[in-house]
Amino acid sequence: MKVFNWVIFIILAGLMYFIYQFMYMKPAFMVGEKVPDFRTTTIDGKKFSIRDMEGKLVLLDFWATWCGPCRKQLPALSSLYRTYKDSLHGVFEIVSVALDDDTTALRLVINQDSLVWPYHIREPKSGGEIAALYQIKKIPTSYLLNDEGQILKVNPGIDDIKEWLVRIDAVHNQNRRKTSPMN
Repeated sequence: MKVFNWVIFIILAGLMYFIYQFMYMKPAFMVGEKVPDFRTTTIDGKKFSIRDMEGKLVLLDFWATWCGPCRKQLPALSSLYRTYKDSLHGVFEIVSVALDDDTTALRLVINQDSLVWPYHIREPKSGGEIAALYQIKKIPTSYLLNDEGQILKVNPGIDDIKEWLVRIDAVHNQNRRKTSPMN
């Protein structure tokens, strides 16, 4: 009888883990959906709306200074942004939504990790209006958005983002050659 109880317990624990991991923790929005608009102020006091980003490839990144996996990906993200920001002439943007209570610590990390993009938003660690709107249950969570605000990829890796940037860069270079006065 004890073996049967343990088997039932293990099955129920596995089921609960599955439900938690793959249903509750699942991002609220999926590929192809248009993300909801929000209006806020950046940590520099500038008005911001996600709709202002239409016409650009956007990484909407929910993170925190105290989150190890978030911090681990920041150097690669920063390098990618610096590499493509000029060649793509403002077509690629990153919007960081940090779930942090301390703006001073946030600014310190932004400077230390060279997060040079202009769109940094802070919400309380316990979650704010934007985190609630996007139903953020874990960080990092990110969405790669196309020029119409539709989701191209949920939680893309650096290689996924780079793949899209390389495609866009190739199209820009091709268009530049077509409109060049030498042709």
